Parts: sequence; structure tokens; C-alpha cells
Amino acid sequence: MDGFAGPIGVLVRDENGILSFTYHQNYILNPASINLSLSMPMHETPYKDAQCHAFFGNLLQESDDTMQPIMDREGIERDDIAGFLLHLGKDCPGAISVLASGAPPAKVPGNFAADYEVLDAAYIEQIVIALHEREPLPDNVEDPSPIAGVQSKIALTILPDGSFAQSKKGIRRPNNSYFESFQ
Repeated sequence: MDGFAGPIGVLVRDENGILSFTYHQNYILNPASINLSLSMPMHETPYKDAQCHAFFGNLLQESDDTMQPIMDREGIERDDIAGFLLHLGKDCPGAISVLASGAPPAKVPGNFAADYEVLDAAYIEQIVIALHEREPLPDNVEDPSPIAGVQSKIALTILPDGSFAQSKKGIRRPNNSYFESFQ
């Protein structure tokens, strides 16, 4: 989780492909910690396969066009969430990374003043309309974060003052929120 020195938990796949996730005790005891998901509140008991598939599977893109080359190259089955995360986990949406044990952090927190560009309300409205109508995003809007799902969406950052921002062009910093278009 972006903003924490070490891993917040451990995702394990057993020899039968069954997943489990357990929060680290030091993360649970940290007053600054937040739940990984509303469906996975912090506690010491491991989360079982169904809950892990629901959350971690949604971190992956749904397009077979994106996933097929990885399946072919790495010999991964389409339902092998842990296998995909081993190859794609450093680029999960938002502040989450799924990395091999012992790997260094993949996302380095940004400096809000230097790395992000504040978006005004009119510009955000243009983005939302473009997403809803499935039109191209306004000029200069990039979405460097892969966000899983079928709906049109874009990742943005919520700054400490509550305003929305986006990573400046050419700077890869995590975005912590996203707009989604619902039909």
C-alpha cells in the first residue's frame, strides 16, 4: 500500500491454486492503516479463496487482448490471479501493488506540490462527460494507470485539501481515486 514502509499483508497461492490473504500484524496495529477493501476489513484471520478472487481478480484488466500475451509467454491459465499479479502486480490501480516477497516498493509516493496538477471543476466535468459518452478524453488528459473493468474510467488523485489532481505529464505517481462512467 502506497505510503507504508513494508507490505501490509501476504497473498498466498497454494499448490492447488487456492488463494488466501492475511494482513500483517504490524499493519493492523498501525493507527494510520486503512482497509485494503470494504469487503476485506483488517483482522488477523486469513481471507479465503472466494474473497481473494473477488478483490485481487478485480485488480487485473479484463481484456483477453491484454492478458493473452502474458498467458502465452508465461504459461499462465486465465484464472491464475496470483500468476498474473506476479507479472502485473506492480502496476495495480491506485495505491496498491502486489509484489513478490522481498521485492522493493514499485510505487513511490508523489510530492503533491511538485508531481501533481490540480484539475478545475470545469475540466473534471469535461472528463466525466467524455467518459460517460465514451468519447476521447479532453486534451492533455492521460491515464497512466491500468484500471480493470469494462466501464470507462480514469484514475485521479485526491489531494489533502480535497481537490482532484492528476500526475503531471511524464511523471508516474500513483493516483488514489477514479471516476467511472455508469451506463
